[in-house]
Amino acid sequence: MKTILIPTDFSDASRNAVEYGTRLAKEKNANLVLLHVFHIPVVATDDPVLMPSFDQIEDDNMMFLKEFEAELRTKYNFTNSIQSISKPGFLVDEIGDLVKEKKLDLIVMGITDAGKLSELLISSKSIGVIKNINCPTIIVPEHAVYKPVNTIVFACDIEKTENSDAIEQVKKFVQLFNAKLLIFNMVE
Repeated sequence: MKTILIPTDFSDASRNAVEYGTRLAKEKNANLVLLHVFHIPVVATDDPVLMPSFDQIEDDNMMFLKEFEAELRTKYNFTNSIQSISKPGFLVDEIGDLVKEKKLDLIVMGITDAGKLSELLISSKSIGVIKNINCPTIIVPEHAVYKPVNTIVFACDIEKTENSDAIEQVKKFVQLFNAKLLIFNMVE
């Protein structure tokens, strides 16, 4: 494993995912890419409104990412490369582009704990990444504490997965982590 992508919206849940991913990257001697995707605010009103410029929004986001970088380097003594990217767009599209462009090996994303229902449902952004991006993804609950990976759950529709690259990717990760594999067959 060479590079891990961690999208962040600066929430507590994504902060935890950044810390989780950093510890995993340190353990596996991988580099990090921190990504913040933002929307440009659009205001529809007859009253004058002072809005930050695109450059100001991007500069502020990069400042937050650079602070994250410094914190990770200090807190975890992380010496590998960290690349910070802030860009406008839609999260799933931007992640897809980065996975292709940088040949990323893993995505680590956070989800918010929202009660019992969250145990059954994953956020729509996470689902969008899992369904549309061809890259292994670890979903980290907001209050999860990092532990070395020892079990991998592979959720798939077995009939649609038999002849796909996904099986080979899962095999690589089982070997990389020396983990046990659980297969969860999902059908529509």
